[in-house]
Amino acid sequence: MKKILQKKFVLPLIVLLAVALVLFRVKSKPPVAHEDLGYPVKVVDVMTVRPIPYRSHATGYGNVEPRITVRAKSEVSGKIVYIHPQLRKGASLPKDTVVLRIEPTTFEFSLEQSKAGLSGSESSLRQLETEEESTRSLLAIVRKNLSVQQKEYKRIQEIWKKKLVARSSVDAEEQKVLQLKQQVADLEGKLKTYESRKAALDAQIRQSKTQVAQTRDTLGRTEIRLPMDARIGEVLVEKGEFVAAGSVLFEALGTDAVEITAELPTRLFRPLFANQQHMQVDLNEQGKFWNLVSNMKLEARVRLVGFPEAAHWQGKLLRISESIDPRRDTVGLVVQVDKPYA
Repeated sequence: MKKILQKKFVLPLIVLLAVALVLFRVKSKPPVAHEDLGYPVKVVDVMTVRPIPYRSHATGYGNVEPRITVRAKSEVSGKIVYIHPQLRKGASLPKDTVVLRIEPTTFEFSLEQSKAGLSGSESSLRQLETEEESTRSLLAIVRKNLSVQQKEYKRIQEIWKKKLVARSSVDAEEQKVLQLKQQVADLEGKLKTYESRKAALDAQIRQSKTQVAQTRDTLGRTEIRLPMDARIGEVLVEKGEFVAAGSVLFEALGTDAVEITAELPTRLFRPLFANQQHMQVDLNEQGKFWNLVSNMKLEARVRLVGFPEAAHWQGKLLRISESIDPRRDTVGLVVQVDKPYA
C-alpha cells in the first residue's frame, strides 16, 4: 500500500521540478540583442523639368471654292445688243466692267413718257397755284366792294326813312349788296376746292416721280456690270439673242478670296483644345464661341496636294461645320485664303 502512495506523489513532483527548472532557465537567459535596419540607400539623378512650348498640329483635306460665285440673271426682257469681247470662259475682268447690254429703246421711250407725265402734273400744279393766288386777290377786292356797298345801302336807307328817295332806290342798293355777298361766297367756296385739287396733283406728281424712278431703274438694269473682280465661268448667251427676265446670262467667280472646307478627323480635332481649360460653350452664342477659337490662336496654312513645298498660302479660320460627318468621322473647318492668285 505504501508503494502505491509513493508512486502517486513521485510523478507530480518530478513534473513540478521540471517546470520550475524551465522557468528558471528562461528567466535567467540574457535578452536577445536587436539591430536596427533602415531602407537601402540608392543613388539617383535629379533633373529640373521646364515647360517647353508646344502646338498641336492637324492636317485636313478639302476642295477650293470661290468665296463669291455669281450667276448673273437678266432682270429685264430684250435683245442683247452688246457683249464684252473678253466675256469668255476663263477670262479675268475687273470690277464695274460693262459685260452685257440689252436693247434699251423701249425703256427709254417709257422713261420719256414718265418724264412728260411728271412735267405735265407739275405744270398743272403751278397753274393751279396761280389761279388760287388770283382768286384770293379777287376775293379781297370783292370783300372791299361789299363793305363799300353795305355802307351805301345803309346811307340810302336813312335817306328813304326821311322820304327823300323812292323805295326802288333802296331795293336797287340792296340787290347790289346781295350780288356782292354771292360773289364772296362763290370765291370762298372756290378757294376751299384748291386744297383738295392741289392734294390730288401732289399725289399725281409723287406717282409720276415714282414712275420716272422705276423706269430709270429698269433702264439701268439693261446694262450688266461685274460687281467684283472676277474670272468668268460659263457664258450662256450670244449677241443678238433675245432673253427673258430671269434668264441666266453667265457665271462669275470672285478672285478676292477662296474658301476651303477642310475635313479633319475628330481624333485630330480634339488635341487642338488640349491647352484650353475645361469649359462649356453654347455654339449658338457666337461671341463666346469665337472668343474660345480666338484664344486657341489657330493658324491655317494651305498647300497644294502633291506639291507640299511648291506653293502655300496663309489662311484664316472662318467657321466650323454644323455637324460631324457620320461616314468619315470628320469635322469641317472652313478656311479662307485672301488674294489666292497672288
